Amino acid sequence: METSYCTSFGDTLQVGEASVIIMSDNDSVHSNQSEDLFLNDEDSCDVADVVQAGVQAGQSTETSFPDVAKPSGSGHNAHGDMTLLVSQHHRCSVDQSILPCVDTNHRELSSSSPKSEAAESKMQVRGLPDSANPSTAHDCGSLEQASDSSKECSLRDNVEQSIARLERGNNDGENTFGRYMQLKKDKLRYQVNVLDRPHSITSEIFKGISIFVNGYTDPTALELRQMIQLHGGEYHCYYEHGVTSFVIATSLAAAKVSKTRQNEKFVRPEWIVDSIAAGRLLDVEDYILLSAQKKGALVSAFQTKSAGGDQREESRILDARDPKFLEEYYARSRLHLISTLAQEMKDYVCSLRSEHNYLFPGRDSLTHLIVDDYEPSSSRTIFHLDMDCFFVSVALRDRKDLVDKPVAITHSKGVGAGFSELACVSYAARRCGLRNGMIVRDAIKRCPQLVCLPYAFDEYRSVAKTIYTVVARYTLEIKAVSCDEMYIDCTKMFDELRIRDAVSFAEHLRSEIKRETGCPASVGIGRSTLIARLATRYAKPDGVRHVSSEESDVFIANEKVRNLPGLGYQTYSKLVGAFGPIEKCSDLHLIPRNDLERLLGKKAGDQLYKMCRGESEDKDFIATNLRKSVSCDINYGIRFVKKSEVAHFLNVVGLELEKKLSTAKMATRSVTLKLMIRCADAPVETAKYLGHGECNVQNKSASLDHPTGSAKVITAVALKLFANMDPVITDLRGIGVQCGRLVLASDVGYSAKSEAINTMFRARENKKEEKRTAHVVQNKEIDQVYSGFCVSFGKELIPFHSIN
Repeated sequence: METSYCTSFGDTLQVGEASVIIMSDNDSVHSNQSEDLFLNDEDSCDVADVVQAGVQAGQSTETSFPDVAKPSGSGHNAHGDMTLLVSQHHRCSVDQSILPCVDTNHRELSSSSPKSEAAESKMQVRGLPDSANPSTAHDCGSLEQASDSSKECSLRDNVEQSIARLERGNNDGENTFGRYMQLKKDKLRYQVNVLDRPHSITSEIFKGISIFVNGYTDPTALELRQMIQLHGGEYHCYYEHGVTSFVIATSLAAAKVSKTRQNEKFVRPEWIVDSIAAGRLLDVEDYILLSAQKKGALVSAFQTKSAGGDQREESRILDARDPKFLEEYYARSRLHLISTLAQEMKDYVCSLRSEHNYLFPGRDSLTHLIVDDYEPSSSRTIFHLDMDCFFVSVALRDRKDLVDKPVAITHSKGVGAGFSELACVSYAARRCGLRNGMIVRDAIKRCPQLVCLPYAFDEYRSVAKTIYTVVARYTLEIKAVSCDEMYIDCTKMFDELRIRDAVSFAEHLRSEIKRETGCPASVGIGRSTLIARLATRYAKPDGVRHVSSEESDVFIANEKVRNLPGLGYQTYSKLVGAFGPIEKCSDLHLIPRNDLERLLGKKAGDQLYKMCRGESEDKDFIATNLRKSVSCDINYGIRFVKKSEVAHFLNVVGLELEKKLSTAKMATRSVTLKLMIRCADAPVETAKYLGHGECNVQNKSASLDHPTGSAKVITAVALKLFANMDPVITDLRGIGVQCGRLVLASDVGYSAKSEAINTMFRARENKKEEKRTAHVVQNKEIDQVYSGFCVSFGKELIPFHSIN
């Protein structure tokens, strides 16, 4: 028998008088350069499979293929053509060393027992385990999960049944193409979902669900395959009506829409991503691609440039025109949560000091650390205590099954969760390349096994207060940084108790925190807050690092400049541009202070000069630091079309700032308006739905004649500043209002009641005057702004004397 070889798409592989035509397959099966689905066969065994299947089946009827050996005019030759579908990525991968072996096997088979040879090699040809041979078969009962074992056996049985049907068709002289395709589908299902499946699954969100990916999707077909398999589902390389649960697609042509059959469901890929992010199977109806089986020239999920999930979010997520937007924004903002909790902890420390009797019950447990020959140190002993992955640690107290697994904290409100940000990620997730602030959708692409858990605001507050309470049992020399981070000056306590071993006390403190909160903490120890903070980097996770006073100079000299707190990318770029490559702090030692001040400014240059030498201005931790400003910055959801919408939004911002000032018991003497305006060359539709995109930032400030905490005053000044800046309304992408130069309300005798009375008398006095001063002229302008913006929240005249 002569054998010809396939060299390109469309060629015919001739085995005797049987031909195999190489055709194109569905690109989505191997999209994005996926792994070879035939790794368990050798050298394109898909081609060898069908040839040997034909050889074996033909042998049982004393022909190589059904009726193939007969003359072409016999009328049966049509049954000898078998069409083989292989991926375009594999159509030229046929190893020529295989095909002669097939021909040789055919000649050998013709002189041997056909049934025994076919039965012996049937499973070996296809790379499947022989269920009758314990050495090659998978032991279904030995798998970790009984359900996985059952599925594996079921899929293998399907393959064997398809092989049997194909052989019976050959024996009966029937057309075997349909049966061959069924064999191919069954085999691919077995290879993809059994042989190539992940070793372990993350969850069973998609248990009992199978998908087929149609066309281009985001995430890609390969990524969707990994996601659904990791979470208990099944991936089909071919769609099978009645077998495949859902077709995943982002768009469908009209021709396909018109051929849609009953009970076929086309679903957007966001359903898989969002379900994983939410940790549960979401309602598929929210993700149906064909709404009410709507037909048209092109039914697409991409009605805008944003991703398919954005379309749903548009109907659910509020923008800044909605009265409830600010409340919803703060409820979902990661940065707002962090800043709010930080301020709460600072206030809590102040309350602990005001209510404390300076009896520290925790010190009774430190007697084992007291030494007789103690000598006070010439340098301070500063602790930097930082909780490890705080939000995740709090969540894992009740989820021990997720310890040491990739876990993230984010919003899990179902639809649209894919565009939320990761507030906190575990160390296992960080090893996968994830980081805080990353978009959920991007994170799941990079780490499909990621488990997303929701926020637990009340628990964070409770645990944070417990942490500060534990530390307050030993000392009140505490400087609160955030809900999970603080500095502790242990110098005075160590001198009073005669404690020398700082590391032992740090371990004792960490164990107390772990016992009462269930969360791990890391501690860095140094002579200054800077050294202690840098030392914490080497203490994490769940450890202690003490940089003694003697080794501090060497430690800071070898530290990377980029690790210095507060030194960002732009400042570092300036340093490199002016002084050349700078890696370590020792490189900065060679630069004179004057040169740094000339490049960065006097204050920043002097600060960097000291920091690179390990020096920091550590003020008294007990001294109360008054707040210098309060602000309300929104850079998401800002989409306005009318000036009146801006005015109403600024009114809401004014009310929020009034609330913040009242809580802080402060009054403001200046108002600053910050606007983020879309760059001229930036797209109107941002990559992140309702995000700000590329913007130019503009600021304008006004100083007030007298301190205030009134929302009406703040709003009026902000409106005046906005009128002076006069931006294009539709290009606004962010608005921020800051109240600065704060003073204690009690120091200036300010109260909301006194503000109202003063405003009333000022208004009466201004009405009686025919000529007004410069202040009154400005008040006229404010009235014009009020009327021009259609604002109806009062006509009080608000004095302020300068705009910058």
